Amino acid sequence: MAVGGAGGRGALAEGLRRLGLDLDPEREELLARYRDGLIAAEVNVSGLRERTDVEVKHLVDSLTCLKVLSLRTGDRLLDIGSGAGLPGIPLAIAVPGLEVTLLEASARKSGFLRRTLGELGLPNVRVVTARAEDYGRGVARESYHAVVARAVGPLAVVAEYGLPLLRVGGWLLAMKGPAVTSELQSGEEAARLLGGGTPRVVEMTLPVLGHRRCLVLVPKVRATDPRYPRRSGVPARRPLGGR
Repeated sequence: MAVGGAGGRGALAEGLRRLGLDLDPEREELLARYRDGLIAAEVNVSGLRERTDVEVKHLVDSLTCLKVLSLRTGDRLLDIGSGAGLPGIPLAIAVPGLEVTLLEASARKSGFLRRTLGELGLPNVRVVTARAEDYGRGVARESYHAVVARAVGPLAVVAEYGLPLLRVGGWLLAMKGPAVTSELQSGEEAARLLGGGTPRVVEMTLPVLGHRRCLVLVPKVRATDPRYPRRSGVPARRPLGGR
């Protein structure tokens, strides 16, 4: 299949079609502008430069979240370790009125995110420069409807970063590859300690390129023990769940 084209067409449009996402032209144009910004960035913040890769492996991949999360105007979503704004910015574009926080520890990447948001004109998105462990002990604790994490770390670590920030009834979504099965036992044990329920794995095939993906959903079923998250750096060095 040919996936080239101008503007918001090509692999991006085909990926949206296969996901069943019918975005209006303004939303597609915003995605295309964001794509162009990632490709043209002076520092390669996303790890990819080739157009089809950016469209599918970044933008379409980010929007697979909408296949498992029900997000509405007014909901609060946190993107942990946002990096280049993935998946938070595509989700904010696709769901107008979704209140998105991009949490990024790197000041350099946070600067890129703020410049990008200014260029795109997305008033429903803000950037917070902080580590997840510190943010999870502050005023934002247990305030989000959904927390998403992409390429952040093992499931047990993502659980300790994300579950303290979720309100009861919310969902943690960890975006993973097919090797996630090796993380499930420790991830489930960690989630239990943190007020989460049993993780559920949804397997998907990334449109256009056919790569396998796993979306791991963890419900927040009770308040998180005040002992968590532990101090900065500890979750990654000594993950909960014994692994």
